[in-house]
Amino acid sequence: MSGPRVPCANLARRIGRPDWVKLTVQENRTGFYLRVLEAGAVVQGDMWSLEGRINEAGSISAINRCMYLDFDPSYARTMLEMPGLGVWWQQKAREKLDNSRGHWTSTMKDKDHSE
Repeated sequence: MSGPRVPCANLARRIGRPDWVKLTVQENRTGFYLRVLEAGAVVQGDMWSLEGRINEAGSISAINRCMYLDFDPSYARTMLEMPGLGVWWQQKAREKLDNSRGHWTSTMKDKDHSE
């Protein structure tokens, strides 16, 4: 399955910025996980290409925007049915639909970088 990468506190510690997770999310530059279609080795400098898109509405940017920055219940419901989207993301969309105000992602859109 594919989906946005969730930035973690381990990388924030490695980078030396406690606010790194929040900054990464606010800039909507979390990165992504790809499905492997053919096993093999990948080395620095290798090229990759998008072979096909099984879900036109399922962009990394749109998912991040909905889940972290500007919650859209309609889009979250769409996420529940997106083919190829990881089950974890679908579960998080369901949780946010059930409790959008108290969901852990609600703290990500605050632009206060003073942490």
